[in-house]
Amino acid sequence: MGPVLVIGGLGFLGANFIRHHLAGHPGVSVWNLDRLDRQANPENLRDVECREEYRFVAGDVADRETLSGLVARGVEAIVNFAGQDAPSGPAGPALDVVHTNLAGVQNLLEVAVERGVARVLQVSTAAVYGPAPPTRPADEATLPEPANPHLASRAGGDWLALGAARAFGLEVMVARPTRVFGPHQPAWEPVARAAVAALEAAGEERPVTAESLGLSLGAGDVWDWLYVADCCEALDAVLYRGEPGAVYNVASHMLRSEAEMVAAVLRRLGVALGPGEPAGGRRRPPEFHAVDGRRIRQGLGWWPRWSLDDALTATVEWYGRHPSWWSRMRAGEHIRLDAAPAGQAVRRDPAVPSRGPG
Repeated sequence: MGPVLVIGGLGFLGANFIRHHLAGHPGVSVWNLDRLDRQANPENLRDVECREEYRFVAGDVADRETLSGLVARGVEAIVNFAGQDAPSGPAGPALDVVHTNLAGVQNLLEVAVERGVARVLQVSTAAVYGPAPPTRPADEATLPEPANPHLASRAGGDWLALGAARAFGLEVMVARPTRVFGPHQPAWEPVARAAVAALEAAGEERPVTAESLGLSLGAGDVWDWLYVADCCEALDAVLYRGEPGAVYNVASHMLRSEAEMVAAVLRRLGVALGPGEPAGGRRRPPEFHAVDGRRIRQGLGWWPRWSLDDALTATVEWYGRHPSWWSRMRAGEHIRLDAAPAGQAVRRDPAVPSRGPG
């Protein structure tokens, strides 16, 4: 099989997927195209960057020359993690996000059609659906109701992908995972943030507060939480066995509020939540974000293997073993990859172009 091109592979989910794919598909090369923005962390893949099957290339999904040049080298499948949807994190101004989520996806699709790529997986998010109660969970036929411009552009990228499947016969699938957590997640996400704050507080023998955890009045909203290892297995199944033109929700059906997840992390580290009120606006009834994940279970045979308790324990233990990782990430010192120009491989290899399609 030819190389798999992963776009946005230095981020949390992309890096975990690359590690999963290298372990599960021996002999298949993985090329990683990432533009090295604030969500990218080269430390996420230090343990695989010297493997012969792995190559990193600095570049933007919306850069036609760079992307076409890579794909021309025999790329057989593309997995796109480059979408941005987190106004609470460093997603950047809405116009920049739209550039990645719409122009980037369209560029990817056009290159895939021109170069004859066999399979494309567009990794989206179930957050595009908006709130849905447990009695009426959002399934793949539910019309997205995005809550902000970031998510609206994510939903737009999904429609572009599905349109390319219908118009050009491109074998493209869309995956919509729920709230994913686990190792290598940056500390602006609630589970990682709680783990880091609790580890710091435990060392100083002090409680943590809702303010220090960044909890808002929306922390009572209930989400479906998915461990990253299970998510990667699901994405692998969709990439290789998914039906072209289909959307697959990836859900655990384990519903908890953000506040409950944070409390579970603190309990595991023996840290108390000190007094203080969550920040932001008026109190409101909690929203439910329930997602129906039956299609991938019935059609592809995927089921989550991790219980929520075991996944939280494994996550907390990982952060406890890697203080240098999260301390550098919090300090903004994680972008340190021998900075290569766009389109240039950091590890030189004749199979990866330095620029252009050649």
